Amino acid sequence: MLVTLDQEHWEIADAKTLGDVLADISEKSHARSRLITSLTVDHRPITDRDLDPAFLSEPIGRFSQLTATSQTIDDVMRGA
Repeated sequence: MLVTLDQEHWEIADAKTLGDVLADISEKSHARSRLITSLTVDHRPITDRDLDPAFLSEPIGRFSQLTATSQTIDDVMRGA
């Protein structure tokens, strides 16, 4: 699976679940003091309602691409 977080790209092995990948992305974003503000999986926008246990436990081999965009907390607050 090709994963993109802002301008950074990397490949992840098929042994993980979608929940594992989202946790990795969240950690990377948090380490940069940023919040994930949009998420797409195979060009499908993902909302908080999609993040149920069944979806999160899907093996990433079922998907080809995950794209996440993050913003600083200040930018999120200014846009609120």
